[in-house]
Amino acid sequence: MLIPFQEKVDVYEELKFLVPKAELVTLESCVRELERLKKKGALQLMKLKGVKVVRGKGRGTDEQILNYLEEEGAILATLDKELMKKVLKRGQHVITLRQSKKVMLL
Repeated sequence: MLIPFQEKVDVYEELKFLVPKAELVTLESCVRELERLKKKGALQLMKLKGVKVVRGKGRGTDEQILNYLEEEGAILATLDKELMKKVLKRGQHVITLRQSKKVMLL
């Protein structure tokens, strides 16, 4: 959610290219984190791009993300290396940035 601001990459357009029929979803806990960090630009961009906000199941954001991915068969987009390792270890896919500019599906 912060990639467009941190890396100056239009990740939303890149995601549409990689996964054309994807529905963009985030968790309520992720939105709360952005609110806590006062990242209003990221929140506004999410609304503008039509990102759906859903309630997660589990303790903590990472557990909620992992549960959501498993239940929905979703693909995670993240820069969090530890979370990425957990998802890949489960045999699920991750979208991330390489060399700070290239969006890749792993």
